[in-house]
Amino acid sequence: MGYVLLSCVIARQSGVSFRQFVRDRVLRPAGMTDSVFDDQAPLKHVMYAGNAVLPRLASGYNGAPGKLETTSSRMYAERGAGGLVTTVDDLARFAAAFWRGALLSDAARAEMLAPWRSPSDAAGDTGYGLGWVTRRRLGHRSVSHDGGNNGFVADLAVWPDDDLVIVALSNHGFFDVDALVSQLARTVLQAGAVRR
Repeated sequence: MGYVLLSCVIARQSGVSFRQFVRDRVLRPAGMTDSVFDDQAPLKHVMYAGNAVLPRLASGYNGAPGKLETTSSRMYAERGAGGLVTTVDDLARFAAAFWRGALLSDAARAEMLAPWRSPSDAAGDTGYGLGWVTRRRLGHRSVSHDGGNNGFVADLAVWPDDDLVIVALSNHGFFDVDALVSQLARTVLQAGAVRR
């Protein structure tokens, strides 16, 4: 609910829809040309009804191998909490724009990454800032955000001190993207393959 409320505040304060604000202030500056809001517009036809197909959108699946079921991604349809469809390349572009200053100043980025402390977490051990989790991962500082929807999971992980970005997307709702990201990062960091 917090992100839905935030999207309402942004729309009211900016004077434009949340969708337009995201296009103008995030997608365009970051060069995210393949990212769109999933409107699932209803089709009106004399013989059938349904939702418009979003080109190149993968179907989501849940279930065990051999017993997969297709899913609907309508779980987080509210703007602010979901509804944006993107690609691996665009998430990598977002990470680059976030870290290189195209979207935020250094001070704003530092504020977003600072751990938020709740009354029940006086030590601030969660590492959760404003949308990002900062922690030590494989012995290196890592900043990430993961998430999922019915039939989909994603992880965007950045090792800022190593210039490493890993994006993992799956259209299987129970796929362990965190394990995949950790394995890829371990391979790259141990091999010393990260170049500045």
